[in-house]
Amino acid sequence: MRGGRENITKALTLPEREQEKRLAEDIASLNRQVIYEGARQQADQSRFAELKTRLEKARFAHTDFQGRLYTAHPELRVKRGQSQPLTLEQAGEFLTDSNTALLEYTVADDKTFLFALTAPIQKGSEKPVLKLYDLKIKRKDLVDRVRKLNQ
Repeated sequence: MRGGRENITKALTLPEREQEKRLAEDIASLNRQVIYEGARQQADQSRFAELKTRLEKARFAHTDFQGRLYTAHPELRVKRGQSQPLTLEQAGEFLTDSNTALLEYTVADDKTFLFALTAPIQKGSEKPVLKLYDLKIKRKDLVDRVRKLNQ
């Protein structure tokens, strides 16, 4: 989702985009300066401490600004993939009946895993059921099968 093609900053005003860019650039610049100063043979400890303080303040300013952005543009947090993960109970709210499941695949080099979330088996239970399936298909084989399907 983070690598999608949607312009996730289009909801921001030009001044908001510019300020966010400036804050990120400040952090990057200060990070470089801290690393450089810390790597010097005879580092100036007072400058090093001052740079670290400035970096901490820049990070705080960026976090504060992001908080204000997310308040003004709630959809932005989701589009950036920075929303809080769902709890099992919250995910269970999407399971409308016993014929519905939420599926998530994780592909490793030597096997693939399927996580399946289904409605509670026992009536009155609030927690959905999470099962893990080892699909025993290697990434290369899966890629080949998907390629064939697409053709």
